[in-house]
Amino acid sequence: MLFSSVLPRRTVIRLFSYGCFMAAVLLSAICVQMHLTEDMARSQNRLRRAVLAHMNEENEALRTSLAAADREAILRHANALCGYAGMTASCGDAAGEAPLVSALADTALYYSALMRAVTVSEEDTAIPELAFWQDCTDTIAEHTAALALALSDRLHPAHPTESELTAAQNLAAFSAAFRVDPLRSSAAAHPGYSFDREPTVTAAEARQTLRFLIGNAASFLGSTVTDDTHGCYLFSCQNGYAELSRCGGHLLSYAFYPRRSSNAQPHLLNDGDLAELAASFLKKASISVILADVWEDRHGVRFFSAATKDGGCVTVGIRMHDGTVVHLDAEAYYRNADGSEQR
Repeated sequence: MLFSSVLPRRTVIRLFSYGCFMAAVLLSAICVQMHLTEDMARSQNRLRRAVLAHMNEENEALRTSLAAADREAILRHANALCGYAGMTASCGDAAGEAPLVSALADTALYYSALMRAVTVSEEDTAIPELAFWQDCTDTIAEHTAALALALSDRLHPAHPTESELTAAQNLAAFSAAFRVDPLRSSAAAHPGYSFDREPTVTAAEARQTLRFLIGNAASFLGSTVTDDTHGCYLFSCQNGYAELSRCGGHLLSYAFYPRRSSNAQPHLLNDGDLAELAASFLKKASISVILADVWEDRHGVRFFSAATKDGGCVTVGIRMHDGTVVHLDAEAYYRNADGSEQR
């Protein structure tokens, strides 16, 4: 009534028709955009499924190569898998897809670590810790296959399912353990150690000592830094580090937490078992101690403070539910009292 009293009836009809036309155009544009977005999501899902299919095939070939200890084939398949991991950036850029894309990209961390382990070993020697790498490849292949299966069950092309996100989380958590994260000590004067007159060992010899002491966990510590200021080698990854002396190759400190532990996990070992494991590890590291009878429990790890036979002290941490050694602090034990005399 207001418009009709001010404007001619024909003008009001034209304005109303124009408004309806623009609303219809806007609604059509929204529908077309939604359709294009879904088509793009479907295309990205097809691409991701294709990448995952190839990764699953390469993983199977890699497992076969590891079983045969075929060095060249292992490097070839691991390198191909690194390439597939790099392709995942083109498999989706929506916020909801980020965990899936990131998890697939992170698998390159594992395959790079495997290639480093195969490359550094001598051509005429066996691949170090082959059984360990076989188990790890089985694990990452299972997580990748689970992600592929969950993706194939997606109902809406642009909305990842809960099973997809869970599979991606498991895959990323495993791959991240191989992330190279070099650690460096603060720049301070050389403290002076009791082994300073012992022969110098190479980084490769120090790593062999580390493998002897901590076993498969040494394979995770892929980064190597030579710290001339402190006279030691640092081996590290995202989950931990180990510090070994350049003179004599003694393990000074170590910490490694491959998975979350808590007080809620069942403790299958009693106090005596844990103390015996701590003493055995220290003996293996050539550190003579009196019975370790002082401890503190933190986050599922028992930390023993053991008095050494020469009046020093070392700390060793044993994970309470499975007896794995996850911590050692022996630097003070090796340090000279006055910085000059040798033990």
